[in-house]
Amino acid sequence: MVFAGSIGATLIKSLFAILGSLMGVCAGFFAIHAAAAGSLNRRLTSSRGRANSLYVLFYYLGGASGITLSSYAYLHAGWPGVAGLGAAMLLVPLVTGLLERARTANRRR
Repeated sequence: MVFAGSIGATLIKSLFAILGSLMGVCAGFFAIHAAAAGSLNRRLTSSRGRANSLYVLFYYLGGASGITLSSYAYLHAGWPGVAGLGAAMLLVPLVTGLLERARTANRRR
């Protein structure tokens, strides 16, 4: 939620809003990244090195894809298009986290 709100705040035309939103984007990004890496390592009993290397591979592939898609969004819709794309991409970790939470709750029953 911090990440999504901070992306939305980048649309405010104020230097202080932009500075605050960039700090929120960084905080939200690192929170998601730490939670994903922690969740991955908690679930594994073996082959952690292999799993972490795949995580890093997809991390960089996702970054490259995001940069490419963002350039198209900027060309067609300007900064609001980039912000919208960023907010839409946050649905991936949100849905993944909710599914993981539901799966964990079902195992405990």
